[in-house]
Amino acid sequence: MKSASSWQPRIGSPGGNSCRHGAVFPLVEPKGFWFRFSCFPRYCQGVQTRVFFPELLPTSPDWACHALANPEALLSDHAHCEKKAALTALSLLTACPHNLDLVQRLARLAEQETNHLRRVLEAIGELGYELQPDRGNPYAKALISGCRPGRIDDRLFAAAMIEARSHERLSLLCSAVHGDERLGFLSAFFQELEVCERGHAATYLHLAASACEESFADLLACWLERETEAISSVRPRSAVH
Repeated sequence: MKSASSWQPRIGSPGGNSCRHGAVFPLVEPKGFWFRFSCFPRYCQGVQTRVFFPELLPTSPDWACHALANPEALLSDHAHCEKKAALTALSLLTACPHNLDLVQRLARLAEQETNHLRRVLEAIGELGYELQPDRGNPYAKALISGCRPGRIDDRLFAAAMIEARSHERLSLLCSAVHGDERLGFLSAFFQELEVCERGHAATYLHLAASACEESFADLLACWLERETEAISSVRPRSAVH
């Protein structure tokens, strides 16, 4: 078996698992910011387009130290998160069989999440860890509990918030492990994941905009408030959320 220091994440795969998400949003100006989303060529085969990304409550600078206190628990939790993300995409796909564009996007997203799950498991193995039991995710549970029955747009907004927060947290982890003797090899992997999570959040927001039963700007503002409440209520632990 290769040593952890020599292991490098495989970028992309023949199965089309590289991130290729870009979306153009309605001309509304909810809380957040616009940016040119061009994926790093090394990590994703992206397209350049103008997309919207929500402005989240910034995470405390010392969060990464708490999260990395137990790397085995952190990676195990993220493996379970990737599993649930794939299942979420498949569940939404099943709920909207009549919308071919949505089905195709969600199928590709589920494929990418499954690929991420496999590679997080590979990283766990390379470090000599074991996959720990799923401890649950109170943050995600709080967001999902806010979805109204039968409202696909709510489920898409909830998924977008989770992916956006994952993007922000993985960016912090990428910087925190850089240069670390044991975990430094994860820096490039975390960077790839955070870029892809940004793309997933953008995709979910695009789909939510097309499925909205109310004002996109009003619903997004509501979900941003819920996300702030949810993330603020979670105690620091070795997990992305």
